[in-house]
Amino acid sequence: MFIVRIMRNNNVKRVDDFDPALRLLNGRLALAGAAPVHLVIALSPSDEELIAASQWAMTHDPSEGFRSALHELMKGLSRGHLVDRL
Repeated sequence: MFIVRIMRNNNVKRVDDFDPALRLLNGRLALAGAAPVHLVIALSPSDEELIAASQWAMTHDPSEGFRSALHELMKGLSRGHLVDRL
């Protein structure tokens, strides 16, 4: 699973340490000049992980504009085949 992979890659042992680990990884990518989307690319999530993350994100912003942005993100990540599942 996506979260488990992040935890393993950053030697995170407890779930409450997850957020700092994710921020650290994002910070490393930012120092390298990467945009936040590069975090998603670097972690290379599976289709199911991207769907789960997108569905979770939409619980926080159910607007049509956000859904459209997710559709464009999926297409930009060459995962356009997932759009119908959101």
